[in-house]
Amino acid sequence: MKLLNELALTLENPHWAVNTEFAVLDTILTMHPQIYKIVASDFSGKESKRLGRQDAPTIEQILRGALYKEMKSLTYRELEYAQHDSRICALFIKLEGRAPLSFSVWQKYISMIRAETLDQVMIAINKVAQQEGLEDFSKVRQDATAIETNVHYPTNNSLMWDCIKTFDRLLMKLREETGGAITVRRYKKQAKKHYGKINNTKSEEGRKELFEKQLKLLRTSINQAERAVATLTLHCAEAARVLAGEISALLPKAQKVYAMTHRHEILGEKVANEDKLF
Repeated sequence: MKLLNELALTLENPHWAVNTEFAVLDTILTMHPQIYKIVASDFSGKESKRLGRQDAPTIEQILRGALYKEMKSLTYRELEYAQHDSRICALFIKLEGRAPLSFSVWQKYISMIRAETLDQVMIAINKVAQQEGLEDFSKVRQDATAIETNVHYPTNNSLMWDCIKTFDRLLMKLREETGGAITVRRYKKQAKKHYGKINNTKSEEGRKELFEKQLKLLRTSINQAERAVATLTLHCAEAARVLAGEISALLPKAQKVYAMTHRHEILGEKVANEDKLF
């Protein structure tokens, strides 16, 4: 009951009243500070030195920042911007009296929290919510929107384009999650032009020339993705490791698309079904 009373007081603030999800979470964390001890072990021996600038966030701010980032599905740069743009973000992260933190600071400290630790934090929060009667977990809300559509025919041209644009999307996300630690050259715009020209070119010689150009972009994209995954360290953020896993899973498929397209469109071979990717 005490938690419910505190929550009622919190919701009197108009900023919290329109962000009830964060109001509940803020109240739980305030009433149960022992939750912060769960993440404390991830920072043991890593405290900032006494000399130099004393601008490191507290463990409370780090955990709150991590929760806000995950709940809003933000990148570190977007989290930095939210501190300036969103009043509820500043309130929830407890930034009163200090300047907002840069994306590189957030990346440095949030990445120290292990995925297993964050799971334990969420379990502890949910247990409190259940004990206080805020949630009975009898219902789960999820997006079930479905739109009927056709799967596009997997031509060599469309498969190459899919690989290049997917590498571009994943690598750009990876660059943001690592705070710009990896360099990404973008080939999406040029590849899209080749994709359109191949679809509209009738002559065999003209198509072959365009396929050679597109294959070169695909090979360059594959090489760039391999280098990006290889440069990641084991101590990078969980989100970055997930993206690296997605890129690694795409690499053998992209290699197969490259091989079958080169054989069919450049060498003029008939590719057996078992060597194709559909």
